[in-house]
Amino acid sequence: MPAVSIGMPVYARPQFLKLAVESLLAQTFSDFDLLLSDDASPDPRVRAVCEEFAAHDKRVRYIRQEKNLGGYGNSLYTFRLATAPLFLWTCEDDLWEPTFLERGVAALAADRSKALWFCQLDAINRHATRYMTLPSFTRFQSRGNKRLELARFLFEPESLGKANLFHGLFRREQLAELAPMLPRMEYIWGMDNAFIYAFLCRHDCVIDPALLFHKRADTDKPRRVNRWPRLHVYPMRKAWEYLSAYRLAAAGTPYAVLTDRLLPLRFAADQTYKLGAVLPALVDGAGRIATRFRILR
Repeated sequence: MPAVSIGMPVYARPQFLKLAVESLLAQTFSDFDLLLSDDASPDPRVRAVCEEFAAHDKRVRYIRQEKNLGGYGNSLYTFRLATAPLFLWTCEDDLWEPTFLERGVAALAADRSKALWFCQLDAINRHATRYMTLPSFTRFQSRGNKRLELARFLFEPESLGKANLFHGLFRREQLAELAPMLPRMEYIWGMDNAFIYAFLCRHDCVIDPALLFHKRADTDKPRRVNRWPRLHVYPMRKAWEYLSAYRLAAAGTPYAVLTDRLLPLRFAADQTYKLGAVLPALVDGAGRIATRFRILR
């Protein structure tokens, strides 16, 4: 039995898939197996890439689904076939530093009280150059005040990348409690945030400050500076179903009541911030139009 099982749902982007798998196979910690689950991709290049890796590295297993399971259904499939005590969900276009697994395995071995390990990350574009820098993920480190930590996570703007904790290294036994939740959240916007919240309601995490993970953004733009993260949260039309998913996530834990009380505050804070940011812009825009109109007259 390997020490780590890695699940990689694949469907498209064969040009990035090859780089992603190479990045995992180049890890300094080599005691892992990698399941490539092809979600009935219509692109024959996906199958060709997967079969090539499976033929040349015994750690790689390739399975092609007969019908499309959907993103989270395919993710759950890879988890159900995992056998190792540690589990990692990966995407077909991301990249990892060579010591990613080594550091994660060592951290969880050193602290049995933690059930999730993650690190610092940045966003890269299609050309693998840095597209956006994200604030330190050590802000999510479990330090003993669970209520404060959950409130911080819940109020965190979605545009600052908290959903990426979904791609951390989990203890498989603890993850098994929640994995069946995935298909129920298939069509909920931002369900990965709610899924991580569910996990953090029940378990603790440890964060490595080192930059070891590169999340690919589907863009050719060279740079993005997120100056106003609170303006880029969830879509307002999805607010009810998204925030309600947090209630589902906390159900059955000592933090269900806390979550229920915090959600209206989160929604009110988002609305207030947006209104405070938009109104000055509208006033300024109206003033410019009025000035231009006077000049034209």
